[in-house]
Parts: sequence; structure tokens; C-alpha cells
Amino acid sequence: ASLEEKETRRQIAEHEFAITYLERLLANTVKNTKQYVETRQIRTYEELAAEKQAQEEAEALMAANKDDDSDDDEAPIYNPLNLPLGWD
Repeated sequence: ASLEEKETRRQIAEHEFAITYLERLLANTVKNTKQYVETRQIRTYEELAAEKQAQEEAEALMAANKDDDSDDDEAPIYNPLNLPLGWD
């Protein structure tokens, strides 16, 4: 076998090793994704509508909480000793 042929086989072996490693690393993620997709395909219209409504309610609640936080930023800063407020 020539030197070029050995180098080609070595590169192929490295690629196969990397692919096998990545397959093992991602096997659980792929399995979970398949289960999720199959579960979503089996759901009825009512279940999908209920899930969408729950998601919208959660988003609305998060938006309301975000609005509450902005009110705190607009409140005057508590400074009982009247110290100068600067960049420090």
C-alpha cells in the first residue's frame, strides 16, 4: 500500500470515529425528539387547543410580570443620606 493510500485510510478512520462519537452523543436527543414528534402527531384537536391556550396564558403572565418589573425601575431611588448618585 502506498503512502497516499495509508493517509486516505487514516482520514476515513478518523471521520468514522468522529461520526460514531457524535452518534453516541446525540442518540438520546434523537430518541427524545422522535418521541416528542410522535406524541404531537397522536394528539387530538382538543388537546392541541388546550396546550396552545395554556402557552398563551403563560406568555401573558410573563408579559404582565415584565411590566411589573419596569415599574420598579421608574420609582425614585431610595437615598436617605442625600449622597450624590454617580457612576461608581
